[in-house]
Amino acid sequence: MLAALCAIPPPAHMRHPAAQEARDALKAITKDELQQLQDFFLSSGKENKLGMVCAETLRCLVQEKSVSDEELLGLMWAIFTSPPDVSAAIKMDS
Repeated sequence: MLAALCAIPPPAHMRHPAAQEARDALKAITKDELQQLQDFFLSSGKENKLGMVCAETLRCLVQEKSVSDEELLGLMWAIFTSPPDVSAAIKMDS
């Protein structure tokens, strides 16, 4: 079921601008940092669906597979509402 998250995103001209910013921010961090975020969400994923979905979205990103705008925006929201040590891994320019 979760493997279906590695979806084909819409063409660039149809993407949400915030999703593109999220995509750019995630590209700016290393695969090791993405893996650390994935591990964080995997550890919490046993208790909640959000953790499982975020971990799977990160897996797709680590493997350089496409993810949808909805998945990117959901992941970024989960990161920014997580404990400070988790959200500090992603830095977005203002």
